[in-house]
Amino acid sequence: MTQQFIIIILLIALGYTLKRINYFKANDSQVFSTLVLNVTLPSLVIVNLNKADLDVSLSILPIMMIAYGIIAKIIVVWFFLKYDNHVRGATGMMMASLNIGLFAYPLVEAIWPESGMIYFGMADIGGAIIMFGVTYFVGSYFSSGGDSFDFKYLGKNLLRSVPLMTYIIMFILNMANIHFPKPVIDFFTVLSGANMPLSMILLGLMLNFSIDRRFFANCFEIYWYPLRSRYYCRIVSTFLPTSE
Repeated sequence: MTQQFIIIILLIALGYTLKRINYFKANDSQVFSTLVLNVTLPSLVIVNLNKADLDVSLSILPIMMIAYGIIAKIIVVWFFLKYDNHVRGATGMMMASLNIGLFAYPLVEAIWPESGMIYFGMADIGGAIIMFGVTYFVGSYFSSGGDSFDFKYLGKNLLRSVPLMTYIIMFILNMANIHFPKPVIDFFTVLSGANMPLSMILLGLMLNFSIDRRFFANCFEIYWYPLRSRYYCRIVSTFLPTSE
């Protein structure tokens, strides 16, 4: 595990270094993210869920994720009542908007290769609804056109999320005891092998350590918010369907 962690750090550093020496630009991260989200990550999902031992009880994970996202956003908006709608909307959108699929999966795969992807994947279904649904609603509500929430746009975003659709389809196929043959899985295994290095290099490309001084106070409050919510996280963790 230590070796895997060192490799991950080196890959992140490689991506950041390549950006600093202008070999890649920050805009090039779009190409990497497209490959990861639409090719390597779905391939990893297919490989892991093809013959995974799934249970209907795992469906509680997306429900818990949605509940956490809604509660967290309500709390942080309440903490920032003294600020204008722009700040409240921005912090509300950021809170509990977890990009599990893009950056967390490589770490999960390295730490819990057997069952980690299953649990995180099911939770990510709820996370996608938070990202494309609740977060979009918060941004729309606090924007100047607060009454312009578009459910059609929301539905299109959910349906166009390749990782989300892959998880849902693979979950249904698994529960129906339908599995892909070995040649198909071998093909996706090759593609999934590129997920970790591409994701970590992408993270390095997206790193930016410059912060506008005007937002230092806001950053301080955002930093303390997770500490205030630690008790809620402990309560949630007691209901997770795992003994680890």
